[in-house]
Amino acid sequence: MTTKHANLSVLRMDRQRLMMHTIIRDAQINTEDFCFYSDRLIRQVIEFCLALLPVESMDVTSPTGGTFHGCRGTQKLVGMSVIRSGECMERALRSIVRACRVGKLLIEKKEGKPHELLFCKVPEDLTDRRILLLDPMVASGNTAVSAVEACIESGAKEENITFVNLLAYSGGRHHLSISNPNPDPDPNPDPDLRH
Repeated sequence: MTTKHANLSVLRMDRQRLMMHTIIRDAQINTEDFCFYSDRLIRQVIEFCLALLPVESMDVTSPTGGTFHGCRGTQKLVGMSVIRSGECMERALRSIVRACRVGKLLIEKKEGKPHELLFCKVPEDLTDRRILLLDPMVASGNTAVSAVEACIESGAKEENITFVNLLAYSGGRHHLSISNPNPDPDPNPDPDLRH
């Protein structure tokens, strides 16, 4: 399925990423190599997601006394991991974003029925934060949709939720995109901050 969605951004496959995907998908891989290369890929996916978040212009004075025209994030972040699979992404997030708070969601999968939220631990100020919802694999998309709904019910704004994923079946990706059609507006309206 090659349907494009306004609320979907995909990290481009290059030779290094293709090599790492080949390694982790090989049935003969050992646990140590699987963890190492999966961690590398997860870090790249999280860096990619962080680059999509809104920023504002900011000038700083450099050590030489000059002015550097840069930017800074406009919202505090929180990682929300879907227990247990999403927890493998927490280390990469914390290694990239200092002191990033992490919440937890436990969702019970029920065949042919709506999934059930069993546990939800979120920061009190979730409404004001940008949420990186962590779950490395999407199959049907039902768990992802339930996780987004749980965040919204806990006070998050739908437009502040970024679902961070490593591997996704096209049908699950499509299901998540049409279930949460609110496209993220251009986070950087300033043309100088666009890529």
